[in-house]
Amino acid sequence: MIFSALPRFVFALWFRNTVTNVEHGGPEFSVQRVALTVVGAIGYIVLMSLLEVALTRAAIEDLSGKRPSMRDCIGTALALLLPAIGISLIVNIGFTVGLVLLVVPGFCWFSGL
Repeated sequence: MIFSALPRFVFALWFRNTVTNVEHGGPEFSVQRVALTVVGAIGYIVLMSLLEVALTRAAIEDLSGKRPSMRDCIGTALALLLPAIGISLIVNIGFTVGLVLLVVPGFCWFSGL
């Protein structure tokens, strides 16, 4: 959990402090903020895909009775980085489409709109 939660937490803190500038008032539009948001989103996708593949490899090695090595896990994660990013994007798009097609109409139906 620490290998997944700690990088997400550090990235969220960096993103909050550099992109949103919450302590300096309301959000303002700027090209720098948009560029940092795009770079941050791409970095987040790459980092989380890398961590997911590395942790999956470590779990497979551990369940096979071997001691997982960090070098092997990161090497496998780097080799499978592009497919992991693709799968992550497909899952997120599917989740968003499912949310729009199922949950939003369900709330509208439930509230009587």
